[in-house]
Amino acid sequence: MNFFSHYYLDKENINPWYKFGILLPELFPHYNQKLRKAVTIYAEKNINETHKSIYKGIQRHYEVDKLFHNSDFFRQKTEIIKLKIIENQQLHALHYRTFFLAHIWLELLIDRTLIVNDTDNEVERFYEYLESIDIKAIQQFFTAIQKEEMLKIFIDTFERNLRMKFLHYYLDNEKLIRALLRLYSKANHSIFDMNVSRIMLKLLLLLEHEMKTDLLNYMYEFKTSLKQTTT
Repeated sequence: MNFFSHYYLDKENINPWYKFGILLPELFPHYNQKLRKAVTIYAEKNINETHKSIYKGIQRHYEVDKLFHNSDFFRQKTEIIKLKIIENQQLHALHYRTFFLAHIWLELLIDRTLIVNDTDNEVERFYEYLESIDIKAIQQFFTAIQKEEMLKIFIDTFERNLRMKFLHYYLDNEKLIRALLRLYSKANHSIFDMNVSRIMLKLLLLLEHEMKTDLLNYMYEFKTSLKQTTT
């Protein structure tokens, strides 16, 4: 799942550091296995309440991802998207690592659907929440896990997210397609073609129309089921 979906699923939690932990792996693209291991090792020691909440939030993030990626919903929808791409010969440039593309396509589509159907101004609340985060406490966390060298990278990324407010890009068709292609380019470097973008946009709008109700229902049901396991 992407970061807005993670936020949506646990936004009611009143602990700001727990929510920060939930978002940390998405806000920080360098949150790799090495950093995750450092956090886990640190969590086995005596840690303060703020850091404990961040750690619990991180664990929640991976718990939610595991549940989502092992769900029938994920398997069925990624298969639908994958087949739609493969069946379209005009998208032959995308007929490589197509499951990877379908995976990120579904996650971006979930975020977009939540944002398009947001009636409570949750996107602005999301950014207001991020702006309320105490950077000094983040600095202390990186020091505690002995990863001070990664702090500047995180702060730069964090501030860029606040400045650019990328969630608004989800409402822009062309920017969303570019984001999707940029992510997919990690697996396929030869796909930047304007015709591909145009055809992908048509398919995006079709899938959005066909899946909207299912996506919203699934997220509501998933959120309800997670309430029973809230840390």
